[in-house]
Amino acid sequence: KQAIDWVAQQVNDLNGCDLASRLCMMYTPAGVGALSLDQERMTLLESSGVTTVPEELRRQLRGHYSEARIAQLKAGGDFPYLSQPDEATLFVEVHLRRAGIFPGGIPPVDLVAAKAQQFSAVPLEGADSSER
Repeated sequence: KQAIDWVAQQVNDLNGCDLASRLCMMYTPAGVGALSLDQERMTLLESSGVTTVPEELRRQLRGHYSEARIAQLKAGGDFPYLSQPDEATLFVEVHLRRAGIFPGGIPPVDLVAAKAQQFSAVPLEGADSSER
């Protein structure tokens, strides 16, 4: 509900010229075709339930990128990333990890090694350096 209200407010804030150009672009028939991307490194996010995206368009997208992973969000509607951001963020994080991108820029294996090195360099309280 909040996502729909937010989008409605965004549309209300558009001036007439911007709204007309967006509507014109949205309803002008055109096609791009498949992009030359490594499809095995792609993830398509799809929300469940009723959306304004026609089912035929979803099928075409899946056909163009047949090797891509499909992340089916449980959140429905047109703006699941606004109404259920945690779920959408989880899928994005999984996708980024598969691509070798990690929070903080440190892969999990390197992070464990860095923490281990950090703790081995910290002297224990009450112990002098000769006891280690």
